Amino acid sequence: MTACQSCNTENTDDAKFCKNCGAGLPTQEIQTPVSEQPAAPSQPAPVQQYQPPGQAYAPRPPKDKSIALILEILPGLFGLLGIGWIYSGNTTTGVLWLIGFLVWTIVATVISIATVGIGIICWLPISIGLIAISAISLNNYTKAHPELFG
Repeated sequence: MTACQSCNTENTDDAKFCKNCGAGLPTQEIQTPVSEQPAAPSQPAPVQQYQPPGQAYAPRPPKDKSIALILEILPGLFGLLGIGWIYSGNTTTGVLWLIGFLVWTIVATVISIATVGIGIICWLPISIGLIAISAISLNNYTKAHPELFG
C-alpha cells in the first residue's frame, strides 16, 4: 500500500492517483546505488492532475464572438433576447435579458392593444434599442474576457 503525500490515504501499489484527493502518487522505481543516481533537480516536479482512466484530456475550445453576437441579435428580433449571453457562459445575465424582454413584449402588446395600435409606434423603436444595448454590452463582455473567446 502506498500512502498519499497530500492526505495520507492508503492506496494500492499500482495506483497512479490518490483515490481520496486525486493527487499524483509516487511511482515505484528500482533502487539504484547512490553513486549512479543523477543529481537532484533544482526545482520540484510538477504536480500531476487527476485524469479519469480511459479519457483523454482535451481543453474546451474557445467560444466564437461572432456566434455569440448572432445568437443575441437574431433571436432578439423574434422576442428571445439573451440567447447570446447564455451561449457566452454568462447565464445569469442571459436569463435576466430573456425574462425582461419577454415582460417588455407582453407589456408593449397590451399597451398597443389598449391604444388601438398607436402603442406600436413606441414599441418597435424601444425593442430595437434594447437589442442594440444588449448586443453592445455582449460585445464589450467578449472583449473583456479573451480567455473565453477565440
